[in-house]
Amino acid sequence: MKTLCFTALWAVAVCQTSLSQSAFPFPTAHAEWIVYKVYPIIGPTDEFLVYRNFVDGDSIFMGKTYTRVFRQNLCRCSCSVPDNYLPIAAQTTLLGGVREENHRVYFTKFGAGNGQSYYNPVTDTLLFDFAAQVGDSIPYAGNTTLVVDLVDTASDGRKQIHFKVHPPGYPGVWKEGIGSAGILETTEFFFANGSCFSDQVPSDCPIPCAVTAVEDPMAQPRFRVTPTLASDVVRIESADPSEQYSVQILSSTGVVLDMHKGIVPGDPIHIGHLPSGILVFYIRSSQGAVGAGRIIKGE
Repeated sequence: MKTLCFTALWAVAVCQTSLSQSAFPFPTAHAEWIVYKVYPIIGPTDEFLVYRNFVDGDSIFMGKTYTRVFRQNLCRCSCSVPDNYLPIAAQTTLLGGVREENHRVYFTKFGAGNGQSYYNPVTDTLLFDFAAQVGDSIPYAGNTTLVVDLVDTASDGRKQIHFKVHPPGYPGVWKEGIGSAGILETTEFFFANGSCFSDQVPSDCPIPCAVTAVEDPMAQPRFRVTPTLASDVVRIESADPSEQYSVQILSSTGVVLDMHKGIVPGDPIHIGHLPSGILVFYIRSSQGAVGAGRIIKGE
């Protein structure tokens, strides 16, 4: 009997471990969505826009930790010449922050919103619900309701929530650990050429204007602060070793602790004099591109 009980308990433990490992948490670093959208409707005179949503760095707001969400327009195409995408010199825009709790992802504007529209929330508003079940009705953006009609698993093991957007009743899907085509695109449609999600560094999502542009677009560098656990010195790694950077070092609550200028990749940045805990690095290149990273500073 003891052997049978042990075997049963072992099976339950293995099952629980398997289930916990199969979950895909919403990304908190090194993730981007490349979105292709067409305006105003699919037709011969439409304009096609390619933009990038990405997550980078943390902020603490009202006692909760959020991953910051950004948007950057990349390419535009009137497409009188097929696939003739041209680069857009657009600034990166902070959209807000996301956090995940009990398989639900919430979005906030960090208090900058007015609370009068769905995606202008002062505090949390539901963005994705991966705990939803078939038949659930989810109040959502723009006086719409999402009605869940199927819950299944994608080929890569991610849970998928299929729903209808009412009104007008067209279908949509959330994918665990990814969300929708972008961050705030659940109730939007007219996506030409779909979208691409990547959590790799460098990203494996192609950008059409990087190949077909008549002039070289400003690349969005990939910044990385290493090591992520340090007590004395860190360094910045970047895709462009010839670039110079200015660096602000902040506490997890947003207090500026130190600043550096003229940093090149590989230069030592001394942090021994800074307090222990999470340090956030805001990095700006001499070409105006921005990035961020974070480390945990030990004693």
